[in-house]
Amino acid sequence: MASIDIIEGNDTPKYFALAQEIVDTIIQEQSLEVDAVSGATYSSKGILDAAFDTLQNAVVDGTLTETEIDVSKVEKHGGKGRRRKG
Repeated sequence: MASIDIIEGNDTPKYFALAQEIVDTIIQEQSLEVDAVSGATYSSKGILDAAFDTLQNAVVDGTLTETEIDVSKVEKHGGKGRRRKG
């Protein structure tokens, strides 16, 4: 994945803003198996679940042409907390 665009969020803005740092982690790690942002666990889980659903739909629709992520081995995120940097 080269980028992830968040189109909308239905969460509390404060927590959603914190959780958005998970996008960089997903791209850097090229994996959905990343820790949730501490203090924004539910928002992190929402972003991870949306990314998972998007990848699954791309595979089913045939629009996913190249990826290093094997979505067949990834489950919906359970949310391990991690400390926020900074």
